[in-house]
Amino acid sequence: MRRPLMVMGALLVALVAAAVALWGGDDAREASSPDTSPSTGASATAPASSAPPTTSASTTTVVPPSSFCDPTAWPDGAVPGPSDEAVIDGPVLLDCDAGVGALRIAASGSLTWVGDAELVVDAARSTGRVEVMGRLTMRPEPGTRHVLTFTGIDASQMVGGDDGMMSDPGGLHAMGSGVLDLDGPDRTAWTRLAEPAVAGDRELVVDDASGWRSGDEITLTPALPPDHPEASTAYQDAVIEAVRGDVVELDRALTHDAAGVDGLLPEVLNLTRDVVIRTGDGDPGYVTFHPTSGVQQLADVAFVGLGPEDVQGRYPVHLHQLGEASRGSTFDRLLVLDSSNRAIVPHGSHGTVWTDVVAHRVSGDAFWWDRGDEPHASHDTVWHRAVASAVTEAEGARFRLAGFELGSGDGNVITESVAVGIQGRADSSGFEWPEVQTRGTGVWTFEGNVAHNNARHGAFVWQNGPLEHVVTDFVAWHNGSFGVSHGAYRNAYHWQELELVHNGGGGILLHALSRDAGLRFTDVEVRGGPTGVRTTTHNQPLIQPTTFDGLVVTDVDVPLSGGAHVHPDSIDVHRYDGPPVVFDEDAHRDSEWRIHDGDEVQAFRP
Repeated sequence: MRRPLMVMGALLVALVAAAVALWGGDDAREASSPDTSPSTGASATAPASSAPPTTSASTTTVVPPSSFCDPTAWPDGAVPGPSDEAVIDGPVLLDCDAGVGALRIAASGSLTWVGDAELVVDAARSTGRVEVMGRLTMRPEPGTRHVLTFTGIDASQMVGGDDGMMSDPGGLHAMGSGVLDLDGPDRTAWTRLAEPAVAGDRELVVDDASGWRSGDEITLTPALPPDHPEASTAYQDAVIEAVRGDVVELDRALTHDAAGVDGLLPEVLNLTRDVVIRTGDGDPGYVTFHPTSGVQQLADVAFVGLGPEDVQGRYPVHLHQLGEASRGSTFDRLLVLDSSNRAIVPHGSHGTVWTDVVAHRVSGDAFWWDRGDEPHASHDTVWHRAVASAVTEAEGARFRLAGFELGSGDGNVITESVAVGIQGRADSSGFEWPEVQTRGTGVWTFEGNVAHNNARHGAFVWQNGPLEHVVTDFVAWHNGSFGVSHGAYRNAYHWQELELVHNGGGGILLHALSRDAGLRFTDVEVRGGPTGVRTTTHNQPLIQPTTFDGLVVTDVDVPLSGGAHVHPDSIDVHRYDGPPVVFDEDAHRDSEWRIHDGDEVQAFRP
């Protein structure tokens, strides 16, 4: 289809009034207000109208928006249908439900949802693609919903990767100067219980229920002890019946206790948003910000059922190698729900900030980007108060799965974020530092993060190298194995202010030895579990001792356990008041742990 014609007579007047009412007031939300002015040259190509153009004091011509659903707005007198490819190169309002086979918003065009409206894009009859080079705006008022639905997609037709970027069916694509102006009413994306809850309760007291409403869907994350068979899977879904301040009434009673441990309580995730990008019938769609696009600001948007399984680069939210063009982009209170692929992928795209973003029920590492050097590394990425939840293994996965894979790049930050319900085997974990890549240090600022009720570890390191990584204020509780599993062979991490509480395997499992800047643990508290600190296989000879300075171990069967073989332990422990180390029968005979008490040193060997 060609560009829409402007609407005549009374309908034109009504739509202009609607546009003024919609865009004329103050908007306090994060994203910028939609630009209703045409781009350069748009007025020269605008369709003819019997109404004279409105001219402002600055002599800028304002083109009134057309109604997508008005037949007279289209050159052939018919609204585009499910088999049509609609092309928009002027301002258009989507003020009713509609369906097309594909949609292209030219640089001079804009499409703005009004009231309750849904656009269905059917890949079974056309390409199923929505390509945005102008502006796509979804900013519902409270009580209304704006929905974009992809249907009829056949993922077997996807090439994946860069090769299929311009041909794969069924995605939302921001390209060139395209802007996704997506901003729903504010909701607290997630919060924590303020008081423990028990089975049978129908009320939750939470830290912050701002913006929550009757009818919102929520889920309470697992909090059961690690020896419970449902420790990492006991999510409790409910619908809100009423909200009184920070007291939330539910439509059903809890089936499991949510008491946590030692004052550590689980999260409550809100799974409702009023801007929704989703998959209907067929295989999942996806959202891609192309390398040609630029800065974006999105807030309070749900991406539901997106991300086709095992298709490279087709993720629910994917910034594909924007480099410096993405710097300044912000993503607030987004929800990725029910993805068969990864969730958030700022791949080779720098300077992006992700705040209160939730990924729930996804397959594969939830927060991630491709490994390797430029253009894959991402720099100055911030994940703040992000949540990776209910993450399952992708097909063919073997030993690794993470809520957050802390990949290569410089200046990256993760703070006050949560990994919970991460499944997987062997070395799966809430937070993972993978093998060092060839570009970018892979050194992250890591502060105030929490991992609990994951099937295996809270955090997992598998790196070699001399650079110092500082990990601060990490809490791991009720994980199925260790709070921290630290490998690979030799590295230089400084863990400080660790609280490791009732993890199934214990506090720390130590594979790696110290090198260069030193492997150090400062102010560590381990409460509960089979062991406090345990060493295991060292695959390289030591360079210098590993140091613990301030170690408190309580309610643990074996506080210090020496299991190193192949190469020996060399560990200095300062500010520790507890039982001595217990060595395995096959521990390396040259291993030595030294307990320092002021000027006195007590050495322990197998």
